[in-house]
Amino acid sequence: DLLNLIEITLGDIANVTKINNLAEAKEVVESKKFDIIILDYLFPNGTSEELVSVIKAGCNINTKIIMFSAYEDHKTIKNFIDSVIIKSNVSYDEFKKCIEEFIPKENLTGA
Repeated sequence: DLLNLIEITLGDIANVTKINNLAEAKEVVESKKFDIIILDYLFPNGTSEELVSVIKAGCNINTKIIMFSAYEDHKTIKNFIDSVIIKSNVSYDEFKKCIEEFIPKENLTGA
């Protein structure tokens, strides 16, 4: 599935935390600090709009948010996200390069 492909693609440059639903995502971002968070717009039980405010209100206020989604209209949260990657328009190598731009060089696990 897509989460496993992302973990394989980024596993050599970053520690990946996989989340499967909105409630789990809220719990994790309230308790753990991240350099970047990659979100799909749609969760099984909500949208990332509900999560962005939680991310920016807690310990992840400076976290870079990358939207990786097939959904192209992010007007309501565009001021809170740092980048949008449209799933159908990017290869996994391009995806990895986009993500590397947001990971602090000293934090790259493959460095």
